[in-house]
Amino acid sequence: MGKLTDRLLHHVDDWATHSQAFARTGFWGAFGGAGGIILARNSGRVLLARRSSRVLQPGTWGTIGGAIDHGESPEEALVREIHEELGIALHTADLHLCYTFRDSATQFVYHNYTVLVDEEFHPAPNWEVAEHAWVEFGQWPDPLHFGMHAWLQDHHGHHSLRSLVERILASVAKRME
Repeated sequence: MGKLTDRLLHHVDDWATHSQAFARTGFWGAFGGAGGIILARNSGRVLLARRSSRVLQPGTWGTIGGAIDHGESPEEALVREIHEELGIALHTADLHLCYTFRDSATQFVYHNYTVLVDEEFHPAPNWEVAEHAWVEFGQWPDPLHFGMHAWLQDHHGHHSLRSLVERILASVAKRME
């Protein structure tokens, strides 16, 4: 019972800390945030999530992710968030940092990754995700979350994502020969 109590207290402390950061900065996460889209090697399509009505920016499509908890790296936070939101266990080896959002006024930082998986899957979303969709690169659903929009508008971020997708699609085409 001690370990469970410690974990619950840790989550309550993180929640309070993230809430205070949101009140101060307008961004959820005292230690920054991390999110990602998932890219399937078998199809070259990406998985996006539509945010539920119970989270910030409801109804928008974007990354799976959230706040970095105390003591976590961005990669650890992303793996945890994907497990929480989609019910999928991943490893940090399949993460590719594509874009880092920095808010100059508040110093908030959000790390955006592309997560490579072998094949498309059917997630088991939690309450934060209203729905999900596997989409072709450039066939983005509307409306996009402001963070996903910023990633795609950033030259380096867009290029990083596009290069990964093109590499995967070339591999898919070669396997089909």
